[in-house]
Amino acid sequence: MVIDESNLLIDLHRKGLEPAGHRLVAGKLTYADPFWEVIEITNAEEKHTFAMDEAVGSKLSMLKEGKLVWAELNEDNMVVDIAPTR
Repeated sequence: MVIDESNLLIDLHRKGLEPAGHRLVAGKLTYADPFWEVIEITNAEEKHTFAMDEAVGSKLSMLKEGKLVWAELNEDNMVVDIAPTR
C-alpha cells in the first residue's frame, strides 16, 4: 500500500508483485481545470498534462497557477499526490 502524508491510500499493489513504479514531475502549475480533473505542469523539458485522481483534486484548491509544484504519478500516469515545492 502507498499512503500519503494525510494517511490517504493512493495506490495498492498485490503482495509479491513488483509495482511498475511511481514517478515525480516538478515544475510550474500552468493550468488546473475548474473541476480538478486535469492539470498542466510546465518545466524545462516540456508541458505535461495529467489526469487527477478524484481524491487529490481538492489539494489544488490551495495551489495557484504559476506556483512551483511537484506531482506524484502512478503507473497509469495519473496524479495521486501534489504539493508546492519548498
